[in-house]
Amino acid sequence: MARGMTFGNIEWRTRFAQTTLFKQHLAFSVVPFVDFGSAWDIFDHATSLDNYRYGEGLGLRIAWNVNTILRFDYAVSK
Repeated sequence: MARGMTFGNIEWRTRFAQTTLFKQHLAFSVVPFVDFGSAWDIFDHATSLDNYRYGEGLGLRIAWNVNTILRFDYAVSK
């Protein structure tokens, strides 16, 4: 538990395929991403880059008839 925290996410979404199957529209996207953040008890530690951690990952998005999104993500960190 900490009194303060920061976090962020950078991702790049790219649609690579679309199809219609059994009258259902499906769109497929790949999403490489990086998540990062930090937590601290003393505000002076907020500016120290030593406290920040990050993780990299890859995701798959399947849009089903535009209003349903299936997400599958996998990430690793130290």
